[in-house]
Amino acid sequence: MTQEIKVQAEQKQLANLASEWGGGQVVTHNDIVISKILPLNHMSEKVRDGQGKYGEFRDTFSNELFGNLETPFEVIPVAMEKKWLEFDLIAGKSGTKKREFKRVVRIVDIPGPDFNDNLPYAEEGIERDRCMDFYVLVPMEVAKGGAIPYVVSFKRTSLRAGKKLATQMFIRNSAAKKSPAAVVCTLSGKSIQNDDGEYVVQDVVPSREATVEEVTQALSWYRKIVAGQTVVQETGE
Repeated sequence: MTQEIKVQAEQKQLANLASEWGGGQVVTHNDIVISKILPLNHMSEKVRDGQGKYGEFRDTFSNELFGNLETPFEVIPVAMEKKWLEFDLIAGKSGTKKREFKRVVRIVDIPGPDFNDNLPYAEEGIERDRCMDFYVLVPMEVAKGGAIPYVVSFKRTSLRAGKKLATQMFIRNSAAKKSPAAVVCTLSGKSIQNDDGEYVVQDVVPSREATVEEVTQALSWYRKIVAGQTVVQETGE
């Protein structure tokens, strides 16, 4: 038996065992955590701990590397969520104010009593960052089967990239009578330096038409997301 045949036989055996495992255990949205793919900045915890380098895009949970400033990577957009990140302004000993994370507020953009899409970015004792989160699949994982989505976030100087992705998903694709997942996009980062220091700014550009399998898996996960069966890992911001 050649090594290739042996591997195929073992994979088939494992697949058979998996099918016999049973489905008696109930898994709810409280049990499934969707990790993020974030660019690492100089103050990122993974950089400080030596688990990554400035400019790399890594999984906040597994620390898997997806790209860096020289190597962009493709994502298949699935769904979008918008939120405010609120910070308390805490006075320091030197008199300067430091931002301390307070809470996440989901953005309600439908006119009504809960509408909050026009909150100020700053008010007494509080600062806010507008954030656009996108659930995405990674094409190479779709090709292997059993892909699980990630979330990519855009805020502050990267917010423009989030608007570009939303425009592609919901305006351009819709005008072409396509689904939001119909166009695979390339996610990249650029290093910017100004008076505030050096940091990564993200960008998104259309890459290619998605395959039927890619759109099919995106639709499957979209249904789970809108049904509330997933929770985003909020650490690693």
